[in-house]
Amino acid sequence: MGKKGSGGVGGGVNHRFIEELPSNRFTYIVTIIMASVWFVVGTSLHVAAHIAPYIECQWNLTRFQTAISSSSVYLGESIGSIYFGGLVDMHGRQRILLGVIVFCVYFYALAASATTFAMFVVLRFFNGAFAGAALVISCIYANESVKSKHRTAVFSIIGGAQSAGLFFSTFVAYFVLNRLGWRIYVFIMSSSTLVFLPFIAWLPESLCFLQISGKQNEFKETLSRVSKIIAAPIPKRYINVDDRPVHQQASYRFLFQRYGYVTSVCALLFAVSHMNYYSFIYMTTLTVQTDQCYRHLTREKMVHCQELSNSELLQAVLVSASEIPGYFIVLLCADLLGRKPTIALGLLLNAASYITTLFCLPHMVSIVTVLISRGIACGYSSIMFLYTGELLPTIVRSTGSGLCSSFAKFCCILVPFIFQEFVYWSPLATSTMMVFLCLLCLLVLPLLKETKGELLKAVD
Repeated sequence: MGKKGSGGVGGGVNHRFIEELPSNRFTYIVTIIMASVWFVVGTSLHVAAHIAPYIECQWNLTRFQTAISSSSVYLGESIGSIYFGGLVDMHGRQRILLGVIVFCVYFYALAASATTFAMFVVLRFFNGAFAGAALVISCIYANESVKSKHRTAVFSIIGGAQSAGLFFSTFVAYFVLNRLGWRIYVFIMSSSTLVFLPFIAWLPESLCFLQISGKQNEFKETLSRVSKIIAAPIPKRYINVDDRPVHQQASYRFLFQRYGYVTSVCALLFAVSHMNYYSFIYMTTLTVQTDQCYRHLTREKMVHCQELSNSELLQAVLVSASEIPGYFIVLLCADLLGRKPTIALGLLLNAASYITTLFCLPHMVSIVTVLISRGIACGYSSIMFLYTGELLPTIVRSTGSGLCSSFAKFCCILVPFIFQEFVYWSPLATSTMMVFLCLLCLLVLPLLKETKGELLKAVD
């Protein structure tokens, strides 16, 4: 099984056997199942945007209360990401992934029965907590289970599944929301996601995690199972297991002692990329639903408590589909140019988009600009899941990714208040702030190394 202890704890361990898998069948299976996770989360998180006008009318909410409803989901994602991120590095990927998806769907469905606004906010908080954890864990599992040359393509499909979930939820809303009401709509959407649970339950544990955690017997059993799945033996020369468990090193103290600056820079990039994505979602609503120039937005012209018409829902279907091409273009660039150049290009284009809002462009030009920017932001925010997983070793990969995602979602709590409240006070200050954040990320991005084509690290 290879020499133990060469190079410190876990030093004799490498993950090269993943690169030597004689068949890509396991990659295809992992891709489909992880994409189903993102599809479930995509429908779960975006349903709130479709039902917002309906609950606003039913409970006579102010825009500030509506912003609280959205922010409760981001707060839940923040807490769920950091809590389960650390847990997964100690106890494994697959079982916890299954558990968080079950509870994500449970609270997703339970929100349909909320009788008060406070109850709805609490249920959405827990839905967000388990959804945020599912995103992090599924990305870690995919990163550890596919060859380096396939990672970008796999993440393109996985992230695209979230956009597909948004499109599907919008498509169903067109037929259901105004006919049967928002409660039936939420129940139908949550029930439809149950079909994916058996496939997630079928997954084996991550081989990379088992290899560095000292679980030799379970590693051999899982290896044998993967060999049966791909119908081919795995080359033995690259398989080595250190019998000294290293999972106790998966702590935040260890993470910051060894990978402090990497984690800090990734957390900032995570936060700004996600804030950009959600900002452009709100800007889409502001741009599409009003003919006002963004620079001259006034609260008086914005309609309060107006349920969506079928034409507006159809428009939303087209809008949700529009981000998919931009998303795949960005991921293609990540494979051709590398992670860092693609992230830098995305930040520059988003900054330019915010600057264009300071000018009163033709309405259709503004809509197209916002939609393109939304697709770009969606693409490089997903790249951050891939890039962070490649920068950090297996022993702290989930802990670090969870922390970065948690910080990003915590920052996203501000987005609904910025684009539903503050933007009416000063559109100029809003755009200036977002441009500043993009430029700040461009300054710190060179601190990180390029990881395109590199093998995953087990430990340093």
